[in-house]
Amino acid sequence: MTEQKVELLSVKDVCSMLGCSRRTVYRLKDAGQMPMPLKINGMVRWRPDEVENWISAGCPDLRARNPRRN
Repeated sequence: MTEQKVELLSVKDVCSMLGCSRRTVYRLKDAGQMPMPLKINGMVRWRPDEVENWISAGCPDLRARNPRRN
Protein backbone atom coordinates (compact mmCIF):
# COMPACT_ATOMS: atom_id res chain seq x y z
CA MET A 1 0.00 0.00 0.00
CA THR A 2 1.39 3.40 -0.92
CA GLU A 3 1.19 6.41 1.35
CA GLN A 4 -0.45 9.50 0.01
CA LYS A 5 1.49 12.65 0.81
CA VAL A 6 -0.66 15.55 2.01
CA GLU A 7 0.68 19.08 1.77
CA LEU A 8 -0.09 20.95 4.96
CA LEU A 9 -0.95 24.63 4.96
CA SER A 10 1.24 27.28 6.54
CA VAL A 11 -0.18 30.38 8.20
CA LYS A 12 0.69 32.26 5.00
CA ASP A 13 -1.42 29.79 2.99
CA VAL A 14 -4.37 30.17 5.37
CA CYS A 15 -4.03 33.98 5.20
CA SER A 16 -4.29 33.80 1.42
CA MET A 17 -7.36 31.58 1.60
CA LEU A 18 -9.12 33.87 4.08
CA GLY A 19 -7.85 37.19 2.75
CA CYS A 20 -6.65 38.30 6.18
CA SER A 21 -3.48 38.94 8.16
CA ARG A 22 -1.30 36.44 10.02
CA ARG A 23 -2.40 38.05 13.28
CA THR A 24 -6.05 37.44 12.45
CA VAL A 25 -5.36 33.76 11.73
CA TYR A 26 -3.53 33.39 15.03
CA ARG A 27 -6.35 35.17 16.88
CA LEU A 28 -8.92 32.83 15.33
CA LYS A 29 -6.75 29.84 16.25
CA ASP A 30 -6.15 31.02 19.82
CA ALA A 31 -9.87 31.65 20.31
CA GLY A 32 -10.75 28.18 18.99
CA GLN A 33 -12.81 29.70 16.19
CA MET A 34 -11.14 27.77 13.38
CA PRO A 35 -9.79 24.24 12.88
CA MET A 36 -6.91 23.51 15.22
CA PRO A 37 -3.51 23.23 13.55
CA LEU A 38 -0.85 20.59 13.97
CA LYS A 39 2.43 21.52 15.60
CA ILE A 40 5.37 19.91 13.83
CA ASN A 41 8.84 20.73 15.13
CA GLY A 42 7.63 24.12 16.34
CA MET A 43 5.84 24.91 13.08
CA VAL A 44 2.08 25.47 12.91
CA ARG A 45 0.36 23.74 9.99
CA TRP A 46 -3.26 23.08 9.02
CA ARG A 47 -4.82 20.19 7.14
CA PRO A 48 -6.13 21.58 3.82
CA ASP A 49 -9.38 19.60 3.91
CA GLU A 50 -10.26 20.88 7.40
CA VAL A 51 -9.68 24.52 6.43
CA GLU A 52 -11.52 24.15 3.11
CA ASN A 53 -14.51 22.47 4.81
CA TRP A 54 -14.56 25.19 7.48
CA ILE A 55 -14.54 27.93 4.82
CA SER A 56 -17.24 26.13 2.80
CA ALA A 57 -19.41 25.99 5.92
CA GLY A 58 -19.16 29.78 6.27
CA CYS A 59 -16.32 29.86 8.83
CA PRO A 60 -18.48 28.91 11.82
CA ASP A 61 -17.18 29.47 15.33
CA LEU A 62 -15.77 26.10 16.42
CA ARG A 63 -15.50 26.87 20.14
CA ALA A 64 -17.32 24.50 22.41
CA ARG A 65 -20.15 26.53 23.81
CA ASN A 66 -20.56 26.16 27.53
CA PRO A 67 -23.89 27.09 29.09
CA ARG A 68 -23.71 30.19 31.25
CA ARG A 69 -23.71 29.60 34.95
CA ASN A 70 -26.07 31.68 37.03
